[in-house]
Amino acid sequence: MACFPALGEVFELTLDGSAPENDPIEMVRRSGEVGFEKWQHKGRQINGVQKRRFKLVAVGSCDHFNLVVAILKEHGKIPEGQWREALIAKFQVVDCNGIVGIADDSWRDRYGDFFFPCFNANSEQACVPFFDWTEGGFNNYWRWLVEVDE
Repeated sequence: MACFPALGEVFELTLDGSAPENDPIEMVRRSGEVGFEKWQHKGRQINGVQKRRFKLVAVGSCDHFNLVVAILKEHGKIPEGQWREALIAKFQVVDCNGIVGIADDSWRDRYGDFFFPCFNANSEQACVPFFDWTEGGFNNYWRWLVEVDE
């Protein structure tokens, strides 16, 4: 298993978007979200096997999700949230404290609220996936996945 990449380090991920475990609603179920069967995925979905290049970036504290997205676009493209599964699978040895997010707010809970995939990334436990609400603020412990062309 590889060590978690440093901020700004470009790395490659491979994802089989058609695999059942990478289905957007299955991601919600496996993350333990209550009422997952009433969630919806409204965004782009990966189909088949794809390979892309990424990096992790920090944007500092942000009060709004839209500000996070705007800053991330300066570093690369916002990838589809399914890439969370490939990131966790490849880098299970986590040597940073904080949370890693993918700023794809394509998930809606049963109330219509917007959510995005992320995971706790600390050295005391394995990567723990969850979905976070876009209405919260984001502190300095957040790291974000962006797709790069480099």
